[in-house]
Amino acid sequence: MNLQKVQEPCELFSLMVEAKLLSPEKLYYLSKMFSSAGRQGLSQQLEESFDPFIRKCMAILKQCTSKDLNEMKLWLQNAKPEMNLDIVEAPCELLCQMVEAELLSPENLYHLDEMLSSAGRQDLRKQLKERTEFVDSWMSERVGFI
Repeated sequence: MNLQKVQEPCELFSLMVEAKLLSPEKLYYLSKMFSSAGRQGLSQQLEESFDPFIRKCMAILKQCTSKDLNEMKLWLQNAKPEMNLDIVEAPCELLCQMVEAELLSPENLYHLDEMLSSAGRQDLRKQLKERTEFVDSWMSERVGFI
């Protein structure tokens, strides 16, 4: 991606869309850019607009250390060898990869649970398991029948 000629934010956004780094499923990259530019307020504002399920998972994953991340990536790479996890440097990037690969949803927490287990993060697994009430409320917001 040639960023030398970028002068306006909309040009950067266009390049990000072309490079498939910016989409409704990948807003984390934009949030990360805001943070690295010292615009934590914009980053926070963007993260507050994320889907409630994604926000819950991000809150759990933000508690992971780099050692945890490496253990989780190793587990996922063994479970899904076709995934390229070399570019993943942060737990939230791992979350984006999992959502994109359809390995994480309110109905499918298996992979995330196993990854947290492989990293020895029983505390975070407990938070994940406490999702039942959260998922019910999330589903009622989305579907309106619970």
